[in-house]
Amino acid sequence: MGRFFNALQRSQAERSGVDPSALPGATELMENVEQEAALEWEIALKGHGKNIAQVYFENVETPGATDATELTESVEQEAALEWETALQGLGKNVSQVDFENDEPPRATELMESVEQKAALEWETALRGLSKNIAQVDSGNNEPPSTTILAPADARTTPTITWPTPGLITYGKKLTFAQLNAKASVEGTFVYTPDPGYVLPVGTHTLWVTFIPADSGRYAPRQVAVSIVVAKATPALSWPKPAAIIYGAALDDAQLNASSPVPGSFDYSPAPGEVLTPGMHTLSVTFTPADSANYAAAQASVSLTVARATSVIQWPAPDPITYGTRLSAAQLCAVASVPGTFEYNPGLGAVLAAGKHKLSVVFTPADTLGYSKSETAASLTVAKATPAVTWPTPDPIAYGAAINAIQLNAKATVPGSFAYTPAAGEILEPGVHELSVTFTPIDTLNYTAAFAVVPLTITEKLPAFVTWPVPSAISYGTALDGA
Repeated sequence: MGRFFNALQRSQAERSGVDPSALPGATELMENVEQEAALEWEIALKGHGKNIAQVYFENVETPGATDATELTESVEQEAALEWETALQGLGKNVSQVDFENDEPPRATELMESVEQKAALEWETALRGLSKNIAQVDSGNNEPPSTTILAPADARTTPTITWPTPGLITYGKKLTFAQLNAKASVEGTFVYTPDPGYVLPVGTHTLWVTFIPADSGRYAPRQVAVSIVVAKATPALSWPKPAAIIYGAALDDAQLNASSPVPGSFDYSPAPGEVLTPGMHTLSVTFTPADSANYAAAQASVSLTVARATSVIQWPAPDPITYGTRLSAAQLCAVASVPGTFEYNPGLGAVLAAGKHKLSVVFTPADTLGYSKSETAASLTVAKATPAVTWPTPDPIAYGAAINAIQLNAKATVPGSFAYTPAAGEILEPGVHELSVTFTPIDTLNYTAAFAVVPLTITEKLPAFVTWPVPSAISYGTALDGA
């Protein structure tokens, strides 16, 4: 490791009339650093991926005997080597230390445009607060005279107030709600990490470097606070599902919660379960894939399960005739679940001729899961045809008039008979057809009826005359009844 500060020390010492051997060593410097701002290189010097500058005094090792590589490992990625944090160039580039060979920059490498009042003030990086630090006047590549630069211990350390930020959750970007340090004098703040940075879960240190506007009177200062980043709880979205009917199993239509981050969902009740009728609470536990930064989340929704209406099937019954009693042939409804049927009209009823509406009320055995249901069917009742009975009459002889002996048809219901031929007619010998039309009194429910029978008319037999042989009479006796 090189010790590039020796020449500068000696030059400044000679100008100031100070014995170089009296320059402070590292131990002396450390004793004078304020307790809360100990020699922490990563606070003052941010290196954008480079090793952090280390200043070596004659015969003095770096603080803690830590080399540049070891220091780099402890610096957060965003707190790289930015000398503007420690050296204020007022808009100009500031000379940087060459770490490739651990040599100090040559005079020609130093920025010539740095204003005199912002000369290379190493106490930004190494704060002795009671010792003079060698300073370089980059205007003429010579160390500044003591008449130009104020000694380090003559500058005032500004007061920095920075309240400890409240807890934030993962995913929240750093804002000035957290990066809100204030100083007792005018100046600028450089924060590490920068605003907009997203910290992982855990406890982190936030740093700020304050650069006074009047760097001749005030010294830069670094302050740190802690911030706790808690796991974020994903905001679950779960729309309230529409009501379902008892008997329907839970599926993706109801169990459809979503999360803004990847993970798995554990539902209760589980998919495929069949819930009883009523109001139910569905719940879900979401386990994020990134369990380091996200906490498990829960959500719930309500689901209404309505009682199911049993399905009744009742095929239209075939027509029946008047007088037929209702039976299971007509009252034959079936339901999808067990239960009882109550028909109207009921079994055994006799319906008048015409169209009728049959109805049924079904009461399920499971009244918790199913509601009562009703249905109806249409039944046609046709008019009945009365049964007419008419025995075949015995033959009659020609010349005999037909009468009630032959015209004696009967019907099963009251009504009137109209015969052809009518009573009293004399038919010719031969076989004749007697017919009758029956007209029921109840014409609403019965139709007219017809019947025929044959009737035989025989020829008239010759008359047999009994005439006894008369007795003999004398001539001249007139015939008489004797």
